[in-house]
Amino acid sequence: YVSAKMDQRAEELFNKALNAARSPFLALRALGILYERKGNTSKAFDYYKKALSHRPSDQFTIDKIRKIEGHP
Repeated sequence: YVSAKMDQRAEELFNKALNAARSPFLALRALGILYERKGNTSKAFDYYKKALSHRPSDQFTIDKIRKIEGHP
């Protein structure tokens, strides 16, 4: 329960960061991590792809996308 409540608050804060940031890369990637942890890989994938559009060479995000796509 506590973790779920913290996830909800984290999601709210990351979404606020998206609206305030000039470069929303970190907030987008963090939302991807959050949704992946919650088991929503479809939404996680979308956020990782958005993050990658801001920083195409970020290996962490590339690896996350590959993992969701089923590549080791």
